[in-house]
Amino acid sequence: MARKISPFGGERGMSTRAVAGWLFADLLAALVLVVLGAEVSGPAPGTAAKPAASSAPATPSPSPPSPSPSPSPVVISLSVKPEVAVVRVPGDAGGLRRELRGRDRRFLGARAGLVLTFGAGDATTGSDLARTVNRHLRASYPKVFSRAVMRDFHDGGLAPGTARLEIYLFTGEPGR
Repeated sequence: MARKISPFGGERGMSTRAVAGWLFADLLAALVLVVLGAEVSGPAPGTAAKPAASSAPATPSPSPPSPSPSPSPVVISLSVKPEVAVVRVPGDAGGLRRELRGRDRRFLGARAGLVLTFGAGDATTGSDLARTVNRHLRASYPKVFSRAVMRDFHDGGLAPGTARLEIYLFTGEPGR
């Protein structure tokens, strides 16, 4: 019985060089298909799209602007009594609400989107202080802070007993 010889490189099948060539060609063909599939179809450059024939002219209805956070925050620095960090119930924790009333009030009547609070002290103490201030803010001003994203941080560069708030308000809200 006679042995069959493959046309692609002898008895064993395709040579390594032939396999590499076919693999390269297949990958190149796949790349061409991906590039062609990613092309955006539309009118050719320099030609205007023909308007569809209709009995009434189409007028786009204006959509209300979606709220977006303001690029610059309202920054408030507060003096906070040390016992505030351990208060767990809403109330005027260490005069925090009174302190807020005497500060920048631009956030009242608006809606906060993001609040970054930095508490003075080391990682544990500062974060606890910031968390308590955020909790108290949400309880004291629910219309402003109820749906805000609040983040607690520590800041070792702040004076002891200080919390710094960066309040990013929503702008362009419908009905405002």
